[in-house]
Amino acid sequence: MPNETPIERRRRIAAHTGVTSLRTDFLHICKKHPDRIGIITEGDSWFAYPKKWIAFGGDINVIHHIENVVSRTDKVNLLRLASNGDEAVDMMSGQQKADLASVMEQTAKYVKLVLFSGGGNDIVGKRDMPMLLNEY
Repeated sequence: MPNETPIERRRRIAAHTGVTSLRTDFLHICKKHPDRIGIITEGDSWFAYPKKWIAFGGDINVIHHIENVVSRTDKVNLLRLASNGDEAVDMMSGQQKADLASVMEQTAKYVKLVLFSGGGNDIVGKRDMPMLLNEY
């Protein structure tokens, strides 16, 4: 679109696809398309592991599969907050918890589903596993 700012372009694309990883854009597309089902995803590599060739290649994580089904259907607004290596304790405390609580509060009337993934490195991570093992 002519005379469109980068933010307007990004939000137009997010509104068209129904998918974003930015909280502010999610609120925007929820307001623009309130009839869509709002879904927030927060988690670890099960939700965020990159495709084999970053932009291309087969779907690797759970959210890739969901995104492929719902993108451009005009039925879902999907917010992707997950990141590799994230631990549940970090997601549920400090700034990450505050950010998640804020977006949930702002979009409460639009969101019908929250998907949360945590576990693997919470149990066998560098802070946890050594204390569970016996020395050889």
